[in-house]
Amino acid sequence: MMFKKNLLLIVFSISFLFSEYTLAQQATLYGTVKSKQEIAIDGLSVEYKKIGTISDSDGQYLIKLPANIEVSIVFSHLAFQNQVHKMTLNEGEIRNLDLLFDEDVKQISEVDLVDDALRSQNVTTIDKKNLNVITGPTGGVEALISTLAGVSSKNEMSSQYSVRGGNYDENLVYVNGFEIYRPFLVRSGQQEGLSFINSDMVDNISFSAGGFEARYGDKLSSVLDIKYKDPKSWKSHLTLSFLGVNATVEGISPSKRWSHVTSYRQKDNQFLLSTLDTESDYMPRFKDFQTLNTYHFNPQVKLSVLAHYSSNTYHSVPESRQSEFGTVDKPLQLNIYFDGQEKDAYETGMGAIRFDYQIHDSLQMSLSTSLFQTLEKEFYDVEAEYWLGQLENSLGSDNFGEVVANRGVGGYLRHARNELYAQVYNAQYRGKWFNNNKTLSWGAKYQHEMIDDRLNEWQLIDSSGFSMPQGVDSLLGLFEFIESENELNSSRLSSYVQQSGRIEVDSTTFSYTLGFRTQYWSKNREFFVSPRAVISYKPNWNKDVLFRGAIGSYNQSPFYRELRDKEGVLYTDLKSQKSTHFVFSSDYNFLSWNRPFKFVGEIYYKSLRNLIPYEIDNLRLRYLPSLTSHGYTAGLDLRVNGEFVPGVESWASMSLMKSEEDIEGDGHGYIPRPTDQRFAFSLFFQDYFPGNPSYKMNLKLHYSSGLPSGAINSERHEQVFRIPAYRRVDIGFTKVIKESSQGSKSKYFKHFDSLWISAEVFNLLGIRNTISYLWVSDVVQNQYAVPNYLTSRLLNLKLQAKF
Repeated sequence: MMFKKNLLLIVFSISFLFSEYTLAQQATLYGTVKSKQEIAIDGLSVEYKKIGTISDSDGQYLIKLPANIEVSIVFSHLAFQNQVHKMTLNEGEIRNLDLLFDEDVKQISEVDLVDDALRSQNVTTIDKKNLNVITGPTGGVEALISTLAGVSSKNEMSSQYSVRGGNYDENLVYVNGFEIYRPFLVRSGQQEGLSFINSDMVDNISFSAGGFEARYGDKLSSVLDIKYKDPKSWKSHLTLSFLGVNATVEGISPSKRWSHVTSYRQKDNQFLLSTLDTESDYMPRFKDFQTLNTYHFNPQVKLSVLAHYSSNTYHSVPESRQSEFGTVDKPLQLNIYFDGQEKDAYETGMGAIRFDYQIHDSLQMSLSTSLFQTLEKEFYDVEAEYWLGQLENSLGSDNFGEVVANRGVGGYLRHARNELYAQVYNAQYRGKWFNNNKTLSWGAKYQHEMIDDRLNEWQLIDSSGFSMPQGVDSLLGLFEFIESENELNSSRLSSYVQQSGRIEVDSTTFSYTLGFRTQYWSKNREFFVSPRAVISYKPNWNKDVLFRGAIGSYNQSPFYRELRDKEGVLYTDLKSQKSTHFVFSSDYNFLSWNRPFKFVGEIYYKSLRNLIPYEIDNLRLRYLPSLTSHGYTAGLDLRVNGEFVPGVESWASMSLMKSEEDIEGDGHGYIPRPTDQRFAFSLFFQDYFPGNPSYKMNLKLHYSSGLPSGAINSERHEQVFRIPAYRRVDIGFTKVIKESSQGSKSKYFKHFDSLWISAEVFNLLGIRNTISYLWVSDVVQNQYAVPNYLTSRLLNLKLQAKF
């Protein structure tokens, strides 16, 4: 072990001395390359004779050149028009050259937001400009992601999403290379608060719905990779709406060495929650603060510091609820009167440091460390009494629509004092080596987790005067009682190696990414290897078509949620859930109406093994670690995007999918998984008034078939009846008072870089979507599923200003 440490130290020392020596003999050219849309270009070649390098995922490059002679540097990329720059550098000079590139319409259209490298890697990128126009209660990155093929989101109050039959815990999220964690105790969308990802700080958005590379972590479903801005000038951004405020400042020092982007957000869902069925005194208060600071010591070395703090509190004093449900032949009405309150608090913080060092033209290395911690409290005492009545359904009756028969009365009492504290620390090393058309990447990560969980909750149900269930000797029994204290300390070691490359054969391009991951978890002593491969083929056709194939092993080692059952008992000997992805896809860039479009089709199959079954109640995942299952997910995703209206991007997505599992030993065979969504269609559409583009419109439409559900505490194989389909349309209208590229004659607007005012209509069609069910009983103990509806139609006003 000591030998390995000494060897690593020697390698770093020699590399550092070598880089200092060559710097003295030569000159250095560095900078950032972006498209005209301000999107960083990854994989752009920078060459002078036999000397060369390529830009990284942030668009940054560095190359050492001969001094005191004129050199011609060639900047080239398949997706962009080449540039040649001539210059003479002095010995030891360090010069900055930032460039913007026009896209090559012969190779790739404006709508194809990914460059050729990402296109071959089974990754979708989204233009960050769409973040300013997307309409919805949550908005932001997740709202855009939910419109992509294979992605499902059935709760407009939440930023959580499922991908290709997976659940919320199966998605990887990275910000600047740091993994982001979701809350542990959140049960519903109204409790969730703000997403970690701050849209005002975002620079690049990359997403993969499956078949992703080995450099990404060990989750079963998807990866969302976010990169925050590295500002080049001072700017401010302010957003005000009925739902809250966002204030962001970004800037750079006069020396160009230090830059920062800092943001404060505050959100108040009280306006939105007022449309729910339950009349309550809602007091949600969500706020967070984020800052990213970057310091460039020199063109080769930079230090980044990311800090985040959020405080999400939810206080509710419910009063009453009235819900109508049932059928035309048997309409029912439920009236509930409440007493008590709920107080929830979720306080999280994260600090992360990353050190990047470009040792020479072809070698980059980075060291990073982060600490995440959360303190979550869930306290409530709520008593309820309900009356279940049958409504008059005869159109000719004077009592039409009124309660004419009492079907049952009852009540319940719910109590909880749940607290969870979690801390996750990790340290990671990454390296990347470039050689002509090949890139070798590697990395290693150590992670330590400490979780302290205290559960104390119970529920008493009184149905028609009888407690359910009855206690021993006719004493009162609780329907549900959970009390546990759990502590979990464990460590994980993971690593990856992968190589990407491109091969040209007879004007035909083959691209590949081959690699594998390893992981070891100290708690269950499991070690696994996950090989992955992505291969693309671009034939020499007149039409711009690319074919991709991906196969890989994706093993998700249990985290805390998967280990804990309904009673609070931990199963620490569980092994990783396993999924093998088989993905075949094709995309086609084309022109229609002399405007750019892109069509993508993917067919996939996932073989699932050693699964931990679970149930979904709103946003709460209730795992069943005492059971094991195997299953599969198969589906087809289609997406077309382009300029349906000149100059603005829109897209439509459609998905067909089937996901089933067989719980071992239950004798019931294959049953639908809780996320078995058979059909989904999403649309994101933008338009403007002809001749006056300052008046804009955007529309977001979702339709997805219902998910399986079942009665409370029913067996897993009984949870097969389906919630109604999710249908929702959000629309926004915007007036651009001032655009950044235009001046203003008004003295009131001269200090604004841009100024937008928007009117948004949430749930335009007023459809009441069902998220879950409240189960009640009548006098003869028949159970009824009363829908818990989501939000109804609502008008929101929003002001966006940039300075």
